[in-house]
Amino acid sequence: MPRKTFSPNSKKQSDREIRRDWTNFAIGMMDGPPVWPDGAVQKLVNAVAYPRWVQGRFGTSVYRESAIPKLPGRDHYTATKAGRTITSEDAGFTLDDISNYWVWPDGRNDEIVELVSATQVKTRDEYDKERSLNCHMRGKHNGWIFHKQIRKVVAQFGTDFYVADNLAMSSWTRLVGIDPPLKPNNAVSDFDEFDDDVVCFNSNGVYRLIVDTLIPRFYRFNNNEPSQPIDSIVQTEELPYGRRYLYCAMRLTGETALRNRGTVGAKILTEGGPNKPDDEKKDYGEVWTAYKIGDDTKTRGRLEGSTVTALDAVGTWSIVESGTFTLSINGREKVVWVDFTGVGTMKDVAKRIQNVMKIYWPDSTCVFNDSGKFELTSGDVNGSTLDSIGAGTDGTDIAQAAYMNVVNSTPETEIFARPSTITLLRVPLQDDGTPHECYTHFSIYGTQNVGVNGVDPVTGEGNDPERYVWLHDLRTCAAFYASKAIDGTVTAHRGKFEPADVGSPLVWDDGDRDTIATYVDETHVTVSRAPYVEDQKDYRAAAIGDGQFTLGVQSGDIITRSGAADGFGSLKAGSTIFWSSGYKSYVREVLSPTQVRVWDSGTRVLQGITWQPRYRNFNDRIDDDTVRSRIKFLGMKNRLWERIPNGNIGRVMPGWMFVGNRNTKRFYYTQLPTEFQYLAGYYFAGYQYNEDVNDAIQSIQEFQDRIVVYCAKSVYAGATNTSTPFAIPTTGQFINVLNGMQPQEAHIGILDWGSIVNVDTGKQMVITSEPGVRVFDGFKFGPNMAETGDGYELVMNYLRDWVRATASAYKDGVLYLWGLTE
Repeated sequence: MPRKTFSPNSKKQSDREIRRDWTNFAIGMMDGPPVWPDGAVQKLVNAVAYPRWVQGRFGTSVYRESAIPKLPGRDHYTATKAGRTITSEDAGFTLDDISNYWVWPDGRNDEIVELVSATQVKTRDEYDKERSLNCHMRGKHNGWIFHKQIRKVVAQFGTDFYVADNLAMSSWTRLVGIDPPLKPNNAVSDFDEFDDDVVCFNSNGVYRLIVDTLIPRFYRFNNNEPSQPIDSIVQTEELPYGRRYLYCAMRLTGETALRNRGTVGAKILTEGGPNKPDDEKKDYGEVWTAYKIGDDTKTRGRLEGSTVTALDAVGTWSIVESGTFTLSINGREKVVWVDFTGVGTMKDVAKRIQNVMKIYWPDSTCVFNDSGKFELTSGDVNGSTLDSIGAGTDGTDIAQAAYMNVVNSTPETEIFARPSTITLLRVPLQDDGTPHECYTHFSIYGTQNVGVNGVDPVTGEGNDPERYVWLHDLRTCAAFYASKAIDGTVTAHRGKFEPADVGSPLVWDDGDRDTIATYVDETHVTVSRAPYVEDQKDYRAAAIGDGQFTLGVQSGDIITRSGAADGFGSLKAGSTIFWSSGYKSYVREVLSPTQVRVWDSGTRVLQGITWQPRYRNFNDRIDDDTVRSRIKFLGMKNRLWERIPNGNIGRVMPGWMFVGNRNTKRFYYTQLPTEFQYLAGYYFAGYQYNEDVNDAIQSIQEFQDRIVVYCAKSVYAGATNTSTPFAIPTTGQFINVLNGMQPQEAHIGILDWGSIVNVDTGKQMVITSEPGVRVFDGFKFGPNMAETGDGYELVMNYLRDWVRATASAYKDGVLYLWGLTE
């Protein structure tokens, strides 16, 4: 029997004598520790534990690495480095490369701080590097956001926006800028959620980033407004009906040729500020017409007499005290008695007759027209009739040839409400004079008739000349594959017309220009032309919008020009191509004057395409009754609003958007009423700003019903759930003005905006200016957590040495801080 040896061992020693399968670690770590207290540190790797915090040691290994995307087309370079100078014969350096990073094959990054020449730059760090192949450049990391609703990471590197293809950020997709060349500046930006999109606040603008889509793209919210009002037509006696107009540029979702804000599935993404005022400080265009505005369907009775020979109002008409004639309107016949004593002109004569007519038929009219004839109507009442006119029965018969000369005239039916063409609606221009390319439509607003006959039929009061109501969303451009018959009828074989197109120029790819005269249906219009021109046209390209256009086909991601007219030379990366069908393609690169590569892929048959529209006209046929019915729900909200200034900090919260610039004392805001968030980017400049902050602003943050402004040495806050409505003089519109900011902390600010982190609902933790670490609850700071406990002096020393380049995160009760020391 073998001898058994026994020795008393600890559990840990006994565990070591157990034979185990060392290829299977599913059982976990067999260390036999006692029960750990809640919150105690069990194990650290590459970190040092202090009584109240954990600090990563210098040289900590990388847990996960996600490469920042290369700048497009800036790779495969060969370079050397001597001291602070990088030399590369093929890099083609420019001033735009300052702040970008040079990346070596071993992964080392050099920040470029100075341009020496096209082949040399200077960097921040100094060291030598031998000749290296496959170098590239990347943009500076200027900010990022994790969108919690759609769970996507969005970042700005250099002047480009990217969305991570997954949460591990192993690859990135660059957003397409659809309003070239309006990219953000290569500077630090602020980000916030905007519904399912992202808004970026940058020193070059406020940008909307649409990331949860097949082709992620961006454009600027706060663009220039249209440069001037529509063209006015002055009032005359022959033009008694007037309407005032304002218009904005807008972007509307959808891929159909004809759509507006009422189309199912269509949504307004952005609506710019209204057109700028003219030299006389009028922001509206006023158009006067001979007829009420309508759609050519409303009729009335009308009679025009023969030429009058009795033109001496004083000598012939003023001596008639009892002039009479018989008139029947709407089946009601009366003898009209008129006293002409004291009349001085023929227009006075007609006015006397009309005054009596209105006693029996309130809407009836009588005028002495430019043709020297009396013209009578049953009035602007749909379906009314003027049945007959005859000699008077007593007194002086003024129907006879010696006076009115109407007794032998025959009544007729005429259309009394007619469309009116207004000109010109101009696409807003960028600062360099080129048109913005991100807009798809004009939103047009107008009043009711502002002439003497413009009276509300219910109240009897005159129409308000300052009450603007939505009339129509007019596409900025349209392309057609069309032909023209010898009689001037145009057939759209691809593409669609709408009634609002009447009056707009239709340009053909052979250089001819027509004006659309009448609308027949969606595929047919007639054009006006000189009587001696009979230019029949076979199938070819035509367009509205005065932009570039041609015929095109698409195969895969290549669009090929197929026809005359314009080449693709004016297109830029991000430009929008509008197809006849209403579909939009975005240019990826211009390959040649006849081919472009686009971001979408598909097959599109031969049809008209157009891009970079500039202006067009609008055929208004919206009658006053329709305008009146829209006042309550479709009134204009943004009259006199202007583009909000650019800013590198901002915040979006219910009902408001705030914009400011770091280290200044003023910020701006705009109201975002429910269902009108598309007005973001514009504000009422006279009132929607704040100068209560007497310190260098560092960040704008949202708390429950409050805006908090962190400054360098103080904190301010104000309520956002209450505001003061302010009536804009003479416009009938109201804006909301916030009630001001109050100091919450007079002597404590923040070290750096990058340290702000949400720790609990309604609370944020920051590195303060003391320095310290405190929690802010929207009203005040809590105690400085860096001043208590063992080792606080070391924490304070670290914070004092930090520069303003920090980042932070908070999870499970632990605050993580990253910073640089001097």
